[in-house]
Amino acid sequence: MKFYPEDYVVEVIVKFTDLNGAAITPTAISAVLTDGEDAEVVDFGALPFDAAEGQKLIAIPKEFNRLVDGEIRAARILRVKIETEQGTIPRSFSYAIESEQRLVQMINTFQTLEAAEFAALDTPNTSGWSVASEPQKLAALTEAYRRLTLIPMKFPTFAPGSRFDNWNTIASRELVEETVIERDMWHEITVDMFADFPAPFKKALRRAQFIEANEILQGDAVSKKHRAGIVTETIGESSVTLRAGAVDFGISSETMKALVGYVYFNNRIRRA
Repeated sequence: MKFYPEDYVVEVIVKFTDLNGAAITPTAISAVLTDGEDAEVVDFGALPFDAAEGQKLIAIPKEFNRLVDGEIRAARILRVKIETEQGTIPRSFSYAIESEQRLVQMINTFQTLEAAEFAALDTPNTSGWSVASEPQKLAALTEAYRRLTLIPMKFPTFAPGSRFDNWNTIASRELVEETVIERDMWHEITVDMFADFPAPFKKALRRAQFIEANEILQGDAVSKKHRAGIVTETIGESSVTLRAGAVDFGISSETMKALVGYVYFNNRIRRA
C-alpha cells in the first residue's frame, strides 16, 4: 500500500489488461472511491478513455483525500470496473492518506516523539528504543497509548495551599476528590481536560507510555509466555516457573511500576 499526505492529488494508472495480464479492449470504464469502512466517498461514474493508449490515468482530487477530525491515517480504495465485450473486469487500488503529525495528543499519544527521546536519556535499558527506526518508535508509542487507555485510572485532587511547611514536617493535605477515568472514558478526554490533570499524573502517564513502547520494541518474553498460559518452561535440565501476577492489564510489569497509585482496581457491574 502506498502512503500519501493529506490534501494530495493521488494518481492511479489502470492498465487495460485482464486478470491474467492479457491486453483487452475496454468499451466503458467507471470508478468509485470508498474509505476503509467501504463507505462511498465519491462516485466518479463513467470515465472518458482512449483504448489505444492501453491504460487510463485516474486523478483523485485532494478534496477526497482529507482526514476527518480525530483521524491520523485513513484508507482509500478505488474500485474500477472495466467493461469489455466479454464481460466486466473489476480492479481495486488501495492507498492511505496520513496527517502531517503522526502523533496527536489524546488521539494516539500522551507526548511527542521529541519528549519520548528525552525520556530515553533518563531511562536505563532502552535497548529496544535505541535501535528502532522513527516509524517503529511512532508505532510503538501509538500501541503503548492504546494499551494504557484500556486501563481504568484515578488521581487525587487536594485542597489548594497544601504544601511542605518546612523540611521537618509535612502539612496535612485535604483530599477534595478522587477522579476516576474508566476504560471506556479515555476517548472523551480532550487536550484541554488533559492539561488540567495534576502534573504528577501526567508525568506518570508519559513515563509509562515510553516504558511500554520500549518494552514493545525489545519484547517482554516473560509477559508474553504468561499471557499465553505457560506456567512452567523447561529447557534441558533447567526449569523456570512463571509466577502468575495479580491482575494482567496487558502491559509490562515495568510499566505498571510507573503507574503505582494511579491504577483503579475497582470493577463495577452496571445495567445495560
